[in-house]
Amino acid sequence: MNKKRIFFYSLAIAIFTMAIILKQKEIKALRISSPVTFKALWQEHGKPVSTKKIYRRTLPQYEKITLKPSDENFTGYVPRKISKKLKAGQKIHSAFNGHKAKGEITYVSQKISFDTGMNLVKATFNCRAKCDKWMVTYVKVGEIKNALSVPNSILSWKKNKTYIWIVKDSLAIKKEVIVKSSNGYDSIIKRGLASRDEVIFQGQTLLSEGDKILRIKPRNGELQ
Repeated sequence: MNKKRIFFYSLAIAIFTMAIILKQKEIKALRISSPVTFKALWQEHGKPVSTKKIYRRTLPQYEKITLKPSDENFTGYVPRKISKKLKAGQKIHSAFNGHKAKGEITYVSQKISFDTGMNLVKATFNCRAKCDKWMVTYVKVGEIKNALSVPNSILSWKKNKTYIWIVKDSLAIKKEVIVKSSNGYDSIIKRGLASRDEVIFQGQTLLSEGDKILRIKPRNGELQ
């Protein structure tokens, strides 16, 4: 009886040990094969990217002016180059404390201040009781017609050249572009892009030239 018990106990331990070894091998095999499987999925379906067609459009041009409250107006100073674009009556606005303050320019000095080396600007706003601190304001000074504009975040640079990723025949293509002008957020493209080009806005950091791409929906709030 004791020999039978010992035999069955030994058999159970051997089966349990073998099961553990097989499970460990299975987990190891999965860890090794996972990257290969992921790469195979990319090769079959394409790398996931979000894209958007761009079109020529008219873009407003704004100048930024920092103003502080005074007795009856808001005042500030701007360089001579900006003062030439301003005149009394121009509309001006600022997002301030969660609301948009609206007003207009009332005065632009043509004389340079000896203290600042710039030109004095005055403006009034419709929120005198609330707008009691320095404000960053914006005034429209013109328009750029037939412009192609893209976010700076999707551009890349290498050896003083600027590049952007586009899609052609479901393949990722890296194109060199010439930037006409740029601000802190967007760039106007002078050459290298055409209206209706499909531009990659998300996922370009994983791409190589000629990669097959898989179009996916952008994250909420992007590509607008």
